[in-house]
Amino acid sequence: MLTATITAVEGIVQVRQNEDAPWQKATVGMKVSEGAEFRTGPRSAVRFEIPPDQIITLDRLGTVKLIEAIQKQQTVKTDLGMKYGRVRYDVEAAGLAHDSNIHSPGSALAVRGTRVSLYDQPPFAPQATSLTGRAAFRNIHRQMVGFGGKAKAKISTEDVSAASSALAESEISTPEITRTEQQIRELNFLFTHGGSVFGNVATGTFAAREGDLPSLIGGRLDFVLRWNQPQDADLNLFVRTPLGETFGNPPFILSLFPGNKEIGDLLATTFPPNSPSGGSVGLNHIGPAGIEIASWSKKPPTGVYVIGAYNFIYSETPVDTSGLPKVRFTIEAFLNGKRQPLLLNLDAAAAGTEAPKFGLVFKDSIAVTELAATALQITSAAGAPIVRETVTVKESTSRTPKPTVTAAAPTSAIRQPMFRKRD
Repeated sequence: MLTATITAVEGIVQVRQNEDAPWQKATVGMKVSEGAEFRTGPRSAVRFEIPPDQIITLDRLGTVKLIEAIQKQQTVKTDLGMKYGRVRYDVEAAGLAHDSNIHSPGSALAVRGTRVSLYDQPPFAPQATSLTGRAAFRNIHRQMVGFGGKAKAKISTEDVSAASSALAESEISTPEITRTEQQIRELNFLFTHGGSVFGNVATGTFAAREGDLPSLIGGRLDFVLRWNQPQDADLNLFVRTPLGETFGNPPFILSLFPGNKEIGDLLATTFPPNSPSGGSVGLNHIGPAGIEIASWSKKPPTGVYVIGAYNFIYSETPVDTSGLPKVRFTIEAFLNGKRQPLLLNLDAAAAGTEAPKFGLVFKDSIAVTELAATALQITSAAGAPIVRETVTVKESTSRTPKPTVTAAAPTSAIRQPMFRKRD
């Protein structure tokens, strides 16, 4: 069994010799053995060394446990368990074989190189970096992916190779475009599965599956539009908030040049990509398979949300779509990562022709110029979804149906103009 020695402390750092021991202030020169745990506060870090050649650094706001540290002949075996944070692992000398692993709740890094780090801090996707040398990283599909070498390489939990991660990194760092966290998640997924992006328009042939959603959503409230069919399509997600804000994705041709000021000004006054309350939409997807996501990274407003999709463009005046192909799609809602029931028959329930029906997945199909929508209510009490027992619908006497709805969704929201007229 090897003993670790603390060699540097910065800020607030605590250590305990095992799970039953009390936490104490970490000091330089302190020695710990297997079972010891470290934790760091804001703007803090701790470095400890395991002889003869291992240096481990835990960055700010992290916790790590030294599970195992032994040397057998010419092999050193080290196992670290990181609950969250960022750990850097350095081997300063050659001559010994190393069998070292860093585990976290969302990933695992098998250390075969000389300088690597693992970062796992919810809600962000776990990411591993190799400064020099080879390493193996377990992704979200539980595949061990080798990466690294003579040059620096990064890989995240959604990636199947360091090359896809590098491609996403190059798109994220484009100076003309500021990417949101949601768009970054989508870019990582897109390049992992052979997709491409131009401006804010993403295209691919790989349909996002149920198991892919945890890595694609990360907001307090998320709405997900998905479709998968043989032909190309441009479905667009939109959201009307309880505060009367409408935002979403426009026809894809308006998302090709996100740095264009004229297009940006037009969208800001007609159909913006975000709302003052904190909602924002991700990439504008086109293709036979697509996924569009709207989310709130902070606490969303309470009340009724109307969530829908339209096919390429929306016409307030009904258009004869007889014979035109329809695109099947689904819409799902997630509150703090948990799936929420949606109102499945919004039009009929508001018109009073049917009792409200609820389900976890809203399904419909629309042709070009058509629109379909569902609804969800978030209460102020506990962020609970709409419940069928409290739904009552009263039909308006106005010429255009604008019903009032108690604890349900106002379908007038989807009958109002999709695009605001410019002053």
